[in-house]
Amino acid sequence: MMTKRLIQIAVVLTVSLLVVIIFLQNKNSAEDTLQVSPDAKLPNQSNWDYNLQSAIEGELEKDSVAIHFGSLYQTEGFDSIAWLPVVAKKWDSLGHSLFAGFYFEKLAEKSNDSRDWYSAAVRYFNLVNRTNDTFARRQIGTHAIKSLQKTVELDPENLKAKAELGASYMEIMPVGISPMTGVGLLREVLQQDSNNIDALYYLSYLSMKSGQYEKAVSRLEKLTKLEPEEPAYYEYLANAYLKAGDKENAESSIRKYADLERDDGAKKRALDFIKQLNN
Repeated sequence: MMTKRLIQIAVVLTVSLLVVIIFLQNKNSAEDTLQVSPDAKLPNQSNWDYNLQSAIEGELEKDSVAIHFGSLYQTEGFDSIAWLPVVAKKWDSLGHSLFAGFYFEKLAEKSNDSRDWYSAAVRYFNLVNRTNDTFARRQIGTHAIKSLQKTVELDPENLKAKAELGASYMEIMPVGISPMTGVGLLREVLQQDSNNIDALYYLSYLSMKSGQYEKAVSRLEKLTKLEPEEPAYYEYLANAYLKAGDKENAESSIRKYADLERDDGAKKRALDFIKQLNN
């Protein structure tokens, strides 16, 4: 059963998706689950490796995918430091972030370069909440955390990676690591850079989740000042104001969101929401 579910992770997440921040709305694919035999693994091959490789082989059977790779997978040493980034970037260009992350992780294990670890990490990180399946989130989150830990260990000045590691600790809650460890990392980032967008956003999310709406408002207000042209922050801020019982500022924020939002459907929903507030 574990094998089937791991395969399902790979299939569900190979569809082309917009890159979104970890806490935005989850998305899933309706593609069928691949069926494979759990006895087919090579000695010392992990379920993760085996199932992703099986899913990749399934994708390569599609002419529309295979045409982009030609004989790449038959190239001698295609899994070398020279070829792994080529394979990873090719999958990336096709919108298969999970496969790209898988190959970047393989590359990082050989190079132990912080940039390669982060290339894997950011792809896993952006995929964590793309599925409602708890098992899938745990598997992808585990590899995101591993890659982010390696990144921060090798490059402590990568504050974006440190903030994402803190967020991952809070969201995935790996065994043996308290969510407060994640909060501590985010606070460390703000000590180094009080205007760090990522740390402010993740801490505002935590504040909302824990019912500390005034703290969320304070952090989101700062985000709107740092990035005044980003409509999403005004939407989040409006929600925080509402939770804090401040209807007037909630309306002001959602109006600002509507002014900045380019999507006509989203703009209309925002204006409809304003009407509801005033009824």
